Amino acid sequence: MSEMSDGPVIDALARAIHGDYLRRRSESRVADPDDAALRPWPELTEALRRSNRAQAEHLSEKLRRLGWEIVPAGTPRSGPLRLSPEELEDLAHEEHERWRNERLADGWVPAAERDAATRRTPYLVGWDDLSDEVRDLDRAAVSLIPDLLEMAGLAVVRAAG
Repeated sequence: MSEMSDGPVIDALARAIHGDYLRRRSESRVADPDDAALRPWPELTEALRRSNRAQAEHLSEKLRRLGWEIVPAGTPRSGPLRLSPEELEDLAHEEHERWRNERLADGWVPAAERDAATRRTPYLVGWDDLSDEVRDLDRAAVSLIPDLLEMAGLAVVRAAG
């Protein structure tokens, strides 16, 4: 479980990630109603599902770097995840870089305006070049990690070592 290799766990986390993304984007001025990523899970392209799954799989890596191991809820010494503001900011930056690398590998290119149909976006820049509004999307994504783990019946323990 610590490697999060269980497909159903990844899928459950990916669906939760996408559901929260839909909620946040509907509340954001960044939302584009024609964006294919704003569709319900069953209507997403396989590429967008893979993107959500990649984000779910990356949770384990991020938390391991901070000294946490993901385990089933109820495991001895386990408990809910609590992250400091500094950890949240660091993870948000890391999440943006993960997303950016994923998009570049999928053929997206930088552009002044976002256009999902032609795979163009102004957000393929480094963290320091993002607006606070766009950074807040990454911050919100990582602040959801404790809730995602709980929804999937998972908890954390301090990693040995």
